[in-house]
Amino acid sequence: MVTNEGLLRYLTKDEKAIVAQNIHKILEEFGGVWITSDISLRKIFSQENKVMVEHVEKISKLTGKDIVANRFETEKEAIDFFENLGFSIERHSFMEVYDDLVSPNRLNLIEQQVKDTIEGAVVFVMRTV
Repeated sequence: MVTNEGLLRYLTKDEKAIVAQNIHKILEEFGGVWITSDISLRKIFSQENKVMVEHVEKISKLTGKDIVANRFETEKEAIDFFENLGFSIERHSFMEVYDDLVSPNRLNLIEQQVKDTIEGAVVFVMRTV
């Protein structure tokens, strides 16, 4: 299994393609799956930007990367991107685990704010085709 979270959002589409092609080669040779929650959608991160404006600006400044520009416009665009690189995709919503989350309560976050932030977020489980 290959897993990542937090890497792809910093990469351009060309850089994402290089990572995906390398992972594809590994999975072709050894089998397994690639699991990533790094499907950065503009819709999801527009909500994140509202909550963590300074955080997003700081990351962009520190990395020199425009993480907003590196996001997929839609989930369909992300699916098409990875399918075109030879992956089949099993999609899971963050909402599938909402009832199991403990951090929102510990951080005294408002339930609706948490739901608004994660409801469009997805995890892709990808296999080579």
